[in-house]
Amino acid sequence: MLAGAFIVLLSSCNPAGSSSVTEPADACPLLLLRSIFLQNLPLQQAQERTFRSDMTSLVLGYGAYLEGLEFSHNKIYLVTKNDTRIIYDDGKQKEFEDKLQNPDLKDMLSLPYSLGKIAASIPENHDPGRFRVLPLIESVYGATEKEVKANLVRVNFCGKSVLFNSQNSAAKAL
Repeated sequence: MLAGAFIVLLSSCNPAGSSSVTEPADACPLLLLRSIFLQNLPLQQAQERTFRSDMTSLVLGYGAYLEGLEFSHNKIYLVTKNDTRIIYDDGKQKEFEDKLQNPDLKDMLSLPYSLGKIAASIPENHDPGRFRVLPLIESVYGATEKEVKANLVRVNFCGKSVLFNSQNSAAKAL
């Protein structure tokens, strides 16, 4: 159980374009990750191991878009730079379909991507990446049609020019 409330925020990391940056922008995710590991978390050992692993994945994947963590009312929230608070674990036991319809961050990361060669037979409902937490996706890639369109760039994909989102180096990855 989480007692009380405390926040781990990266107040010294300002958004790009700010004239008062006190840390390099790429150092901000590392500061968040360091604070997660140095923080005395009010979690049981097994929960803490999963939480730290999940937060490492989120910081490595989306760190430039994250502001910090908030621990409040027995819940953990990931806070994005646009001040969206996303619950880490809603505490509900969910079946696959429930996770598709209403995932939290823990659900999103519950099915690991397999490294190496893809197996000939994949178990039913083992579909990493299907549990999408829209507030996180929208914070990174755009929440409205206008925001998404503003982030589109032309890239060559399989010999064709297509529009793809530039945020989070998505277009560069193609």
